[in-house]
Amino acid sequence: MYSEERRKRLSDRLKSKISNGEWTPERTSGWTKVRSTIVVNDVELTFRSSWEAIFFICNPSLEYEKLRIPYFDVEANKNRVYITDFVDEKQKIVYEIKPSSLKTSYNCLVKEKAARSWCEEFGYVYKLIDEFAIKELLSKGDNLNLCRSIITDRSMKRSLNSILGAIL
Repeated sequence: MYSEERRKRLSDRLKSKISNGEWTPERTSGWTKVRSTIVVNDVELTFRSSWEAIFFICNPSLEYEKLRIPYFDVEANKNRVYITDFVDEKQKIVYEIKPSSLKTSYNCLVKEKAARSWCEEFGYVYKLIDEFAIKELLSKGDNLNLCRSIITDRSMKRSLNSILGAIL
């Protein structure tokens, strides 16, 4: 057992590594522990959700989980770090991939507020991408065919089809 003091030091060290981009928590969906993996140009890439993987296939120049935004969570009375899903440094856009059903959840709203504040300070735009935006993205150009050619995992194919089917 670690002493309370040692646990705090370890926690602070881990938080510092997350803030500095030295470490990222394991890439799985928080509640399902599912990883979405794709292979692009012989490189295996892992995402926290199939939606993130689909979004990346359509936007391969974006950086995944590179931007960290510190914020204070009033409800938990804690300093936290928001690791954004994607950032486009050239066009100065921060993207969060989230189902429309979760847009108004406390956790999403707190992160969005922190991101919008950071974006305003640094001249970026914040965009929340839901299933409707992903479907629209898939309807442009050859994105759908590209996704179908890259996605081999059955569960990710189901996710792609459910996005298309549920919104048609």
